[in-house]
Order: sequence, then structure tokens, then C-alpha cells
Amino acid sequence: MGQGTKAFDPAMCVFTLAGIEIKGWAEGTKLMATFPELFNMKVGLDGEVARGKTNNKTSLWKLSLMETSESNDVLSNIFLADDGAPAGTIVPMFYKNINGTTLITAASAWIVGWPEMGVEAEPGAREWTVQCGETIVFIGGQASLA
Repeated sequence: MGQGTKAFDPAMCVFTLAGIEIKGWAEGTKLMATFPELFNMKVGLDGEVARGKTNNKTSLWKLSLMETSESNDVLSNIFLADDGAPAGTIVPMFYKNINGTTLITAASAWIVGWPEMGVEAEPGAREWTVQCGETIVFIGGQASLA
């Protein structure tokens, strides 16, 4: 018996920083997250394999927004608050697929720097980079259509 039909809607994937939902995504890839390897590996000259736990549970996010998105203002203000505070300012990050079971959170996140900026004949994109400290990750599936 089959698994049933499933449908994915990128509009149902919510990303927030500092409790504010980021909107105005550029076409193509909305966002991309990378996670470090939990274990590294060393191989000795005689082929003995050893692995070490990195305990690195951070994540790095690339957010691609339309240059017209008001969320650019939100991200700029978060970055400026971090830069203007003597010890910096971190904010929480939250990602959820509303129609699925994927849930990713981090209590500490910060914007790495300003996105590259260009002026073209057509509206372009701004790619922001967000670094997260310890990240709690559950990559799940998608709900079936009834």
C-alpha cells in the first residue's frame, strides 16, 4: 500500500529571528542551512580508524530576500543592534515547516555581516548569513493529503 500523496509548500515554512517572521523571499532557494559533522575521523598509517565527537551543534543559514523586502530592515536593525552593543546582542532563531515535522531552533543567533549589494535593471536579491550557536534540529517529513 502506498504512502499517499504529499504536497510541499515553501510558503508554509516559517523562519523567525528575534521572534519576527522573515518575509519577502527571493525566487529560487528561500533559505539554506548547513550543519557541521558530529564526528570527525582520522585514519592511521596502518588503516586503524578513529573517530572523535566534535560536539559542534551550530548551524549556518543563508537567507535570500528580495531587495524590496521589508525584512531587510529587520535584519539590518538586528545587525546594527549587535554591532552597537558593547558585548554584542544575540537573538533566538526558529524554523518550522507548518505542514511537516521539521523543527529547528537556536537560542543564540547573529547576523555575520552585511549582504553583498548590487544595483541592476531588475529587482535583485539580498543574501544574508545568520550564524547560530547550539542548534536543536529535527529534520522530519511532510504531512499526507487526506
